[in-house]
Amino acid sequence: MIQILRRAASAVVNAAANKIIIFFDQDNKVKTKDQNGNVKTFVVEDSGGVSSAKPYLLYMAMATQTGTSAPVVTVLKNELGGNISYAYTSVGTFTATATGLLNPTTAIQIGSGHNPVNSSDVPSIGHKGQTNDGFIITTGDALNQGLTNGILDKTLIIIYKFQ
Repeated sequence: MIQILRRAASAVVNAAANKIIIFFDQDNKVKTKDQNGNVKTFVVEDSGGVSSAKPYLLYMAMATQTGTSAPVVTVLKNELGGNISYAYTSVGTFTATATGLLNPTTAIQIGSGHNPVNSSDVPSIGHKGQTNDGFIITTGDALNQGLTNGILDKTLIIIYKFQ
């Protein structure tokens, strides 16, 4: 038998390492408290099921770029609350503008791509200069160690904005 008590979050002790405590708060919502004292509210989905509120917002997109054009980006999922725009800056360098959408705990992953024009190139894709307002994507040829265009080819961009 499981007993869930109604308590104010401040009255619930922090959980042991790698555990959570589940409780009803005074606002009649099911909540959890972790080892650091972080309190999260469970979210009720449209299906009527209950799931734990995830600790991040997710952005997923696929990017392709050729010549000196800006990357063409297909957004697959965007929970950030605004749009990211992409621009060509210089050879192998692209600016992603996300004004006010990111924060210091945002994690960005950019998947590897390939160069459909010259399959002997070894693609290198990265990002730098991350701020709350965007980041810079760089693409190059790891074999020849230089920046180059045309490396982004259905390249996955994933952003986790932790709350």
